[in-house]
Amino acid sequence: MKALVKITYCLLFVALMAITTSCSKSSDPAPDVPSPQLTAAQSYYDASLKSILTSKCTRCHSEYSNFAGARTDAAVNYTVVNNGAMPKEMSKLADADIAKFLQFKTLVAAIP
Repeated sequence: MKALVKITYCLLFVALMAITTSCSKSSDPAPDVPSPQLTAAQSYYDASLKSILTSKCTRCHSEYSNFAGARTDAAVNYTVVNNGAMPKEMSKLADADIAKFLQFKTLVAAIP
C-alpha cells in the first residue's frame, strides 16, 4: 500500500510540474519575433539605402553591405555623408540620398 501511495504522489508531482512549466512558458514572449521598429528599419534599408551603400560605400566599407553592419553605424554614417566627409574621393551625395541616411538613422534609433 505504501508503494502505491508513493507512486501516486510521484505521478501527481510530475503532473503538477508539467502544468506549471507549460503555463509559465506560454506567457513568455516569443524571442524570435522581431519588433515592428526592427522590421521597419530592415525594410527601409533594403528598399532605400542598400543601393546607395552598395554603389558609394561598400568598396571600402564592406560591413555596410548588410543591415546589421549599417545599423551599427547609422548615426555616424548620417553625420559623415551630411558633412561631405564621405564618400571619399567622390562628390557629396545628393540631398535626397542624405535624407535617406537621416531616415534610416531615425528608424534605427527607434528600435528597442
